Amino acid sequence: MLRGADLPWESVLPDDVVAFSYNEGWHQIPVQVDERDIVEFARIYGAYAEGNRFVCSCGEGIFEEVYCDVDTFTGADSDPLLDVNDEIAFMLEDGGSRALQGLLPDGVIDDSGLEVVVEEPIAGMPVYIYLFIRSGTLDPSAGRMYVAYDFRTLSGDYRRTYNTAGIDPESGLRNDDHGAQLNPENSTIRTDVYERHWSYRWTCDRLSLGGGLNLVEREDYWIQPGACGRHNGTFNAQEGAFIANISGPVRAIRSFVGANSGPLVQMDRIYYQAREDTAIHLRVHPRPAVGIFYIDHTMDALGMTYANNLNPTGVPMDGVPDRLTLGPIEWELVTGDQGSMLRLHTTDTDIVFPDGSTSLYYEDKLNTDTDLCESCLVGCPEPEPLGDQHLIGASGVWNTAPLPNTDPRLLAVNYLTARVTTLYGESMWSAEDAQLLRDYTLQPMRWRVVSWPAR
Repeated sequence: MLRGADLPWESVLPDDVVAFSYNEGWHQIPVQVDERDIVEFARIYGAYAEGNRFVCSCGEGIFEEVYCDVDTFTGADSDPLLDVNDEIAFMLEDGGSRALQGLLPDGVIDDSGLEVVVEEPIAGMPVYIYLFIRSGTLDPSAGRMYVAYDFRTLSGDYRRTYNTAGIDPESGLRNDDHGAQLNPENSTIRTDVYERHWSYRWTCDRLSLGGGLNLVEREDYWIQPGACGRHNGTFNAQEGAFIANISGPVRAIRSFVGANSGPLVQMDRIYYQAREDTAIHLRVHPRPAVGIFYIDHTMDALGMTYANNLNPTGVPMDGVPDRLTLGPIEWELVTGDQGSMLRLHTTDTDIVFPDGSTSLYYEDKLNTDTDLCESCLVGCPEPEPLGDQHLIGASGVWNTAPLPNTDPRLLAVNYLTARVTTLYGESMWSAEDAQLLRDYTLQPMRWRVVSWPAR
């Protein structure tokens, strides 16, 4: 992924960017430009929009650089041209060899060519991708879609019906934080490797690999296991809005805000063909602990193996408790005949947490004694809430340390962004595979952009 600042072009429309590889001739490849802008959170919440009475003025005077989307209240980029913070995404595996000088592909402006040279992280072999400005009707997708995102609210059109203020439609008052979840969805992310389903803003209730069975029952939050004061259900019950829902040929983007008294808490989820990048920007008042974002699996995941960098031999996910080495974890692997999911954890922060405050959370137990917080909710519109009383290989990074103020509305001086990169693949990945993939993924790409043909 490059940014507009990396390219020497001027006065280029994002839709006019096309990409090619060269391998005994030119081959057009998919490229995607996602526009970004500095936007006030109140605008994201719809405070200045008309035609929807359930909008919030949350975040007045607070600005952040975010993705743009004309189908949300965020709206279009204030600069319609390719500008310095817009992102240009393409797949490295679509690249090829170095093109012969002077041979131009059809349908592009002659002097617009840029040669992007990327060194593959481990082997260091150069891969070449060529960017041009189209002269006619070339489709930037090159006729391919690696990921498809169907965002669908059950209430209707997002801008007319989405309840960003968390208002009870009957009473007209702010919804109780443990009341009915608002804004139900029937949204899907599909690639040829995995599929996800979303029933609410924070709630992914299905993840399957290769068209197989559903392996994920819930992705949720606790301040500590069984603490039901705050979780995804309460997040869905109050203020919240979507920044952007983008479906392009290279990647899909699902970006949203709102977590109870943290209306500026933001989650960005970027989906590629076999990879997902998640960033959770915690902008919230001081909390007694950072907490846990964890994943619980379904009964169809029984028989898979859970492993991490502290427990590389792994344990069976069979509903029977296991004794694992605890401590800070870098990666988690869930693998079996059903496929493989590898989660890589990193954190961006200026907070110095005490030693020992961050550790593995793991529970594998049928009929668990841990409160799964379903009784906290009065009820839900369709679709009905899912869940059982089992924790199957449930795991995550648990930070027990107090969280200082990270809310810019309260003049925050600290920041915290938790990042998770998830790789999806075929069955029976090993711990050695996991470590290799971690090393590969976290290696910085080395690249350069030069005019082409050289001049």
